[in-house]
Amino acid sequence: MDKAPPKIDQLVADAKAELKRLGIDTEGKRSDELLNMAREQRNHARTARPKPQ
Repeated sequence: MDKAPPKIDQLVADAKAELKRLGIDTEGKRSDELLNMAREQRNHARTARPKPQ
């Protein structure tokens, strides 16, 4: 398997774009690292928001 499936490519591209938008350096990162970093950022953003009452 030489090439990742198109869905994985799209997820990685989305993760990279989001991390760059947040000012996080993505240069030299592997795709699994980028996906983990993006997930951590999303989870952090969710916990930082106050819950509506």
